Amino acid sequence: MKPTPLGKTYLEYETELKEYNLAKTELAMQKIELGVVQDAIKNVEAVEKLFKEGFLVVSFARTKAIPMIKNSITNAKKFLAQFEQTKKAAKELGIDLPQEYLKLETKAGVVVGEAEDIITWLNKY
Repeated sequence: MKPTPLGKTYLEYETELKEYNLAKTELAMQKIELGVVQDAIKNVEAVEKLFKEGFLVVSFARTKAIPMIKNSITNAKKFLAQFEQTKKAAKELGIDLPQEYLKLETKAGVVVGEAEDIITWLNKY
């Protein structure tokens, strides 16, 4: 092969051009990979922000919910105590309370148990 006026052969120019194009392609791939990594970082940051906001909402709700549930438990227990007195008084008078009223006692007991379970669960988190 004959050298060109700059002292290189066409084969050498062709080889250098291929290496240059290969380097350009590798650089483009690195830019694409960097873009993917940057997008992933943004997505992780967005998820982290949502998690923090969600935690704040749950924490706020918990601080409001626990006192309300405790108040409900207190009221239900007062109802149960009063209901027990009513049952004793009815028994002393020889009166049978209707089944509807007796079912209220059962429901109140279930409410107390479930509410206490909810408070226990909320306090775990």
